[in-house]
Amino acid sequence: GSFGTLDGVTLATDVAISDSYSLFVRNNLALSDSELTLAHADDVQGWNNVDFGLRGRIVGSGTVLLTTNNLGYYGSLSATELTIDPEVEIRGMGSISTTRLVNRGTIISDVPLAAINVHGETFTNSGTMIARAGSSFYLDTDVVLTSESTLISEIEGTEPDDFGNFGITSDIQFDGTLAIDAINGFTPDVGYSFMPIMMSSGSGSFAAVNGGSLAFSVTIGANDVAVERTAGLMLFGAGGATSTASEVAAGDLAIIVESAIERWWEEGRLTAEQRTMLQALSFSIVDFGASSQLAMARGGGIVMDNDAAGAGWYVDRTPLADEEFSTIGNRVVANAGSAAVERVDLLLAVMHELAHWLGAEHSDNPADLMFESLAAGERKTGWPEELDGVFQSWQ
Repeated sequence: GSFGTLDGVTLATDVAISDSYSLFVRNNLALSDSELTLAHADDVQGWNNVDFGLRGRIVGSGTVLLTTNNLGYYGSLSATELTIDPEVEIRGMGSISTTRLVNRGTIISDVPLAAINVHGETFTNSGTMIARAGSSFYLDTDVVLTSESTLISEIEGTEPDDFGNFGITSDIQFDGTLAIDAINGFTPDVGYSFMPIMMSSGSGSFAAVNGGSLAFSVTIGANDVAVERTAGLMLFGAGGATSTASEVAAGDLAIIVESAIERWWEEGRLTAEQRTMLQALSFSIVDFGASSQLAMARGGGIVMDNDAAGAGWYVDRTPLADEEFSTIGNRVVANAGSAAVERVDLLLAVMHELAHWLGAEHSDNPADLMFESLAAGERKTGWPEELDGVFQSWQ
């Protein structure tokens, strides 16, 4: 095959490497809004490769496209150490072979029923990896996901080839965000589950789970990560104080939970057994990331978003009374000038999740406590009819 060398070169225009071509890069490869394509014509036998030597870096902004042909020949990147900068995108089908790989950019596996293969000793991801529906990553290396890492799995159906997946033959350290992107109009039913990640072993956990407008729970097992669609509580609309929303304190959440239970207890809605069960529930605060999710059941308890999906929580200092709200028609809304106007009522969200725990399902009526989303500045009081049968069954 043929070969060539680039030494400290910036690609200011799109370049394609032909079949059976080896390109040696020294002193980094700079892209300037350009694309480097490792091309493969059909019916031609031959691999092509970009070799970065001992230490390489792809800098600037642009795309490296790994292609394949009908005979299965594809392109590859190789180095002892390789770093991918934030504005660089690598996509297609092919391989990356390094001893140490650091990704701060975006790597996309987007060829159906094919994969991007990463071989080496360690792979540290501080950028974004996207597995398109039906495409895969095969990671034959130890994987470290940093707090800046995002893994995205697309899903478009319920068949095994309808979602993007990540396979890790060695150990993975979890952190950052796992995002589930339902595409092409597909909405998985509540209770539907799939496993976008398979691994030899793993430790840690994702700091955030982002399902967009859908709620998902994540369970990390010994050799897989299972994702299940849940009936999570979502934020209605764009929310309010997105730039100044502060995180809710654990102590404030505990007071609101206690007050929510006491409201129902004082109204005679709960049995002693129910009250004890609700008091034993574990509540925790997490960051759901850039999603509209407010709260959801997870494991043996309930998790609340730290800042109400950016809108901010309203923490009522007198949670057994409703003096900050007024009834207008069939809605109870925050009084003008109240701190509750542009924030989501934490008490309402907690009562919604407590009712779920007792067996209540979502309601189609926006006026009900069990409606699937909450708007900023609203409170729902009174006893919701959809819970009558649930609570009577405990009598």
